[in-house]
Amino acid sequence: MYTDWSAPTGAVALHDVSDGSTTLLTFGGQQNPGIGSNIVAYEDTASGQQDIYVVDLGTNTTRRIAETPVHDFNPSVGGTSLVFERANAANRDAILYDLSTDTETNLGPGRLPHTDGATVIFHGLGFLDQDIFLHDIASGTTTRLALAGNQTRGAAVVAIRRGRTGTSHANRRHRA
Repeated sequence: MYTDWSAPTGAVALHDVSDGSTTLLTFGGQQNPGIGSNIVAYEDTASGQQDIYVVDLGTNTTRRIAETPVHDFNPSVGGTSLVFERANAANRDAILYDLSTDTETNLGPGRLPHTDGATVIFHGLGFLDQDIFLHDIASGTTTRLALAGNQTRGAAVVAIRRGRTGTSHANRRHRA
């Protein structure tokens, strides 16, 4: 899954490593895809703002997630859970969206959310050293990880893997 920038505005492409084939899922104005199971989520900028769309690869259906006047971007998918950032001129929040029930939960001020379907991890905003937060989807509990130092310098990426969390620094473009 990647953004194919050979189109002037970007398109989402799915590459099958087993047979070497690549399929374009979108055709312009889409970027930053995330994939989990049979669900692909991506940003669509064709309308002039950033919106989140999902493609169900099993049914080959596409739908827009939220129709808001603000920017939704940086999607991550795990199971039936979708997380993304929502930003306007004053706020930037981490959003959890349940694809099976079409319900949305604002997790609070945050950026760069990631999910494995059971847990959401994101950079919390508003704290002096901007700690990482874990949200347990089943219980609805959010915990601040009081780690030493500032985990959000530059464009740090947070990730979940086998019950462990980590950060790495990457040069990702973020707009709000």
